[in-house]
Amino acid sequence: MRLDRTLSIVVALTIWMAGIGLAGDETGPTPPHGYAPPTPAAADEDPNAPLPNLVMGNAVASAGQRTLFFIPSDHDGSATCLVFYNTTRSAKTATLQAYNINHVALVNLTITLDPNDPTNPRSRVVACSDSLTASPPPSWQDMPLANFTDFSNFGVVSLPVGVDVDGFVIANGTTGSVDPRNLRDTIELRFDLERSHATSLTFAPSDHDASGTYLGITNTTASTQIVRLSGYTTPGHAAWLNYSIALAPWERRYVGSDSVAALPPPSWATMENANFTDFTFDVVLELPAGVYADGFEIMNGGTGTYDMRAENVEVRKLRFGTNDIFYDGFERGDTNVWSATAP
Repeated sequence: MRLDRTLSIVVALTIWMAGIGLAGDETGPTPPHGYAPPTPAAADEDPNAPLPNLVMGNAVASAGQRTLFFIPSDHDGSATCLVFYNTTRSAKTATLQAYNINHVALVNLTITLDPNDPTNPRSRVVACSDSLTASPPPSWQDMPLANFTDFSNFGVVSLPVGVDVDGFVIANGTTGSVDPRNLRDTIELRFDLERSHATSLTFAPSDHDASGTYLGITNTTASTQIVRLSGYTTPGHAAWLNYSIALAPWERRYVGSDSVAALPPPSWATMENANFTDFTFDVVLELPAGVYADGFEIMNGGTGTYDMRAENVEVRKLRFGTNDIFYDGFERGDTNVWSATAP
């Protein structure tokens, strides 16, 4: 009798597990809409491709709304994806914009997150700069295309209360598309709160014979801004590297410790060289108001160069140190701190 009861429990447990655990992560309610491939992106590095003329004004922020800045990457070997998610039971609307060197908006999307929509209830929306592979997972279907191209110098996200965003850059030079089931060679995006004051960031670079450190710096203001970068060594924590970088209005510039591959994307053609070497132990990056930065390290196998269109390159995101609560890296595992006033 006890054996029969035990067998019944085992059978019931097996059926239950098959229903929730073994059915596959993508099995669930039938999606309200089938897969519709977005319009393929134009060549991301072609300056002659037609670009939308979407000059945007500054929207009036609602109470509690956050404005975040980030640096997208969308040349012929990369794509940027953002994941918007609504943590409330109410309908919410976020916006995504991106601007070029002339402060013309190349991307202008409204992201609707309504868990109660009778025809298409959605609490999470993914937006990518390149088209998807066929038959993506249900959570990626109906993906809006955010075609940054290589000419979007910065992106702007406006989030209402209860909505958050995550994001990453992928290397896709061999396909030019995004495969949600094979997201390799990703770098997490850094989202920075809108900041009306200057700040200083610190980081520890890696620049030995098989590695390099690279920064992206963008100016979101209408005036030229000066960024200063200082590297320190021992003994005595002596400053032995000092760079001043002038950023034109709405300009993005890359800074790298090693050279880049021949014929880089247009956005990398003006890269500043900061040869940290293996003897720079910490760096201070001074950013004026309205200027934001992101960065990463690569393992280059001793080549001494960085090919940003190549796949299977080992990449590690830079973590900046700062005492400024307005600089919020949005990194996974971090505690996000929001403030209404500058420190």
